[in-house]
Amino acid sequence: SCSRSSFLRQRPCGFAMSTRPRSERATQLAVQRSAAIQVYWTSERCWFAGVVDDARWVSGQMLHHVTYKDGDVCWHHLDSEFWLSAHDHADVRTRASVERQAKQWKDPQSADALPAPRPASEASAGSAAASSKGRAERSAEQRRKPSVEDPRPAAKTEASRPVGRATRDTTAGTARKRKRLLPSARPPTQVAALPKRTVKRLPCGVFKLSGFIDEARAQLLFDTALIAGWDFRESGMADHWYTEAKGAPDILLHWNYYSAPRPAQPPPTAIMEVADMVWHEFQAMRAGGGSGDVSLSAALAASANEFRAASRGDKEGEDDERPDHSLLPLSESHGRRSCRPPDDADFRSVLVLGYRPGDSFRWHTDMAGDNGWVCSFSLGASACFEYLPAIAPNAKLRAEARAKVEPIKVRISSGDCLLFHGGYLPHCITYCDVEQPADFAKFNSDPRFVRMNLQVRMYGASRKHGLK
Repeated sequence: SCSRSSFLRQRPCGFAMSTRPRSERATQLAVQRSAAIQVYWTSERCWFAGVVDDARWVSGQMLHHVTYKDGDVCWHHLDSEFWLSAHDHADVRTRASVERQAKQWKDPQSADALPAPRPASEASAGSAAASSKGRAERSAEQRRKPSVEDPRPAAKTEASRPVGRATRDTTAGTARKRKRLLPSARPPTQVAALPKRTVKRLPCGVFKLSGFIDEARAQLLFDTALIAGWDFRESGMADHWYTEAKGAPDILLHWNYYSAPRPAQPPPTAIMEVADMVWHEFQAMRAGGGSGDVSLSAALAASANEFRAASRGDKEGEDDERPDHSLLPLSESHGRRSCRPPDDADFRSVLVLGYRPGDSFRWHTDMAGDNGWVCSFSLGASACFEYLPAIAPNAKLRAEARAKVEPIKVRISSGDCLLFHGGYLPHCITYCDVEQPADFAKFNSDPRFVRMNLQVRMYGASRKHGLK
């Protein structure tokens, strides 16, 4: 079966809306089997042509199975993606031509056996017969209800495996290029505005992700935090560190971190699902896939060159995210091994903090301990994040590390995400900017706060709660 979280990870368009909003029923009527459509993949910023060959209802959503011209196959929830039907484009193909292309795409070896295209005069004469035959077949097909609700299992062949377009090979054992459709066509307006994705690796397994949170995801995070946390901001003794501390941020939402959630508290599922999607998109880049504009391998090489240049004192490598000294080896090799990102993420707790202008937070390590990996989203005003490249999970080790190692400063802006082991690495926020960016001010309903920090952890006070 196709769960909601796993299905969202397969969607190429994230939270993008379709170019022609339709209801589930309208989409079902508009897209029939053997219909030629064009789907826009935001990860590749290109339209791809395909044929709909199956449709199923799953968890109240109509999913369509598309076989692409380049051999790829994928299930789509077309009601929430960018797509066009053949009638939405000037190049409208006849039904006979569509069926012939569909057969050719499914079986490339039979291309030689297909008849050559007929002249326009002959094609027009035969299109009526083919159209009537197609209507009869569709009428017979519509009278038969599908007996299953979940999508059909994937075939055993590599070409029919429904994986994301950004990480798959078009054909097994070959290097055939993807066949792009409409190279001069403009992308949807919402897609053109998506930010460029970058990944920067820092010492001790810290990663800064930029461009993974677009405006739709940012507003979803903000709204969910306020709705889920409105009556659930107290967290016991932890309030002395936040709401009762001068110059410190306030807790806007606490769920399953310092203590188990109360029975009446709704789980902030949307926040954990966004973290889960960002995590898997990051893992796809880490594995060598091209789910973003910059591969992780290139980011690793670039950051390594920057740190080598910094240790030599070269001015070329200077920026606000690398130290201006040669890193000391305190637990560096051990940190790379112990702070390595896990292969899978099971997020279990959420802590959301609201920063006023000029707020900061002191040096600390998270109470999560060994299971302290955190996916930290930043919305609103920029802030300066500092951490020590040393494993120091208690006050004594933190004091020793601060005496031996200079902190690494990372400037984080709205939409940035930090992945790091908060249970091992001492970290703090030294300052928060006074002004909030315009895109955050549009949906910020609390003018007291200029920055929201959403911390999603794999640690949970209760193991009974979580995304999985």
